Amino acid sequence: MACTRATRTIATRWRSSSSRRSFWSAFGSQGRVAPGGRSTTYVERTQPEGARSGPGDLDLVAYSLRKWVRLALSGNPTVLLLLFSPPESLLVCTERGAALRALAPAIVSRKAGPRFLGYMRAQTDRLIGTRGQRNVNRPELIEAHGFDTKYAMHVARLGLQGIELLSTGRLMLPMAEPDRSRVMAIRRGDVPLGEALPEIDAIELRLHEAVENSPLRTEPDYERVDAFLIESYRESGGWN
Repeated sequence: MACTRATRTIATRWRSSSSRRSFWSAFGSQGRVAPGGRSTTYVERTQPEGARSGPGDLDLVAYSLRKWVRLALSGNPTVLLLLFSPPESLLVCTERGAALRALAPAIVSRKAGPRFLGYMRAQTDRLIGTRGQRNVNRPELIEAHGFDTKYAMHVARLGLQGIELLSTGRLMLPMAEPDRSRVMAIRRGDVPLGEALPEIDAIELRLHEAVENSPLRTEPDYERVDAFLIESYRESGGWN
């Protein structure tokens, strides 16, 4: 294990009712192995796939180093978050894990822009039901507010973090004010859907502008990342 993160910062891969966590492993983990050749994904869930997690349930996804890096280089929004977790939120961080986190400037590039835009547009369409089935995984929120406020919060959060990443090459976790307070207001249902949707559209336009004007490199530094991967696997296999 290279690093393990355990703070609640509004976006994650490891979920339970008591805490929201992100987890990744450079050299593997125990659990069910999803097919994927030598780039492995490990999955461990209390509930069946597709079922909603409840109080105390485990929802864990861990990637091999090779797959995690491939996703990060392509600009996967969820994976990239883990490069910017505050040091005090890490339960464990090995020397190799710290070296990977230090690679953030080589990993992050303008390639992330289309990924953030694509994810945001798809989630907006799911929110309002114009693409596929409307997200109805939280019927209690729909009953209380008329729409899934948590899903809407994540749509806005995704766009705002995309703007920050494309503009600065980094992400502040937890989100900085006033953005954090605004997305949490959406989450609480303080912002009606008729106000939230135009706001989400405006964020998407700002994200388009951030992609067009980003100062980031066009492509990741593949040579530097490849060197890290080779060194990591050689070290793990005792070949150095």
